[in-house]
Amino acid sequence: MYDLVVTIGFATPWTAAAALGSMHAVHVALGLPGSPPPVLGPFELMLTAMMGTAVAMWALARIRYPFASLIAIDTVGRVAFSTWMVTALVAGASPVIVVFLVPEAIWAVLQAIGVKRAVR
Repeated sequence: MYDLVVTIGFATPWTAAAALGSMHAVHVALGLPGSPPPVLGPFELMLTAMMGTAVAMWALARIRYPFASLIAIDTVGRVAFSTWMVTALVAGASPVIVVFLVPEAIWAVLQAIGVKRAVR
């Protein structure tokens, strides 16, 4: 459910633009260091919406079919997503990303524990 709630806002170009605009506003209002979330053009919004749609659909599949194998695949994805967020932070991206990074990393650990138990 977490993934669906977090990513549904990125599932269309219009909602992705609004979500990124909100993140940009928070970055500026708080005077955060680093590069603020950008205002995206049509091409970038299309790619963002495609990613948001894919993640939302994957979240629905995992809710409907909570198999250990899908949870294991999802755990690897969470580690990858967390890695890309840390990479962006190190490269100077806005600390607003931490709002997504912390729960992503926590879910990765919890899911890894669950998968390990299921394998036993």
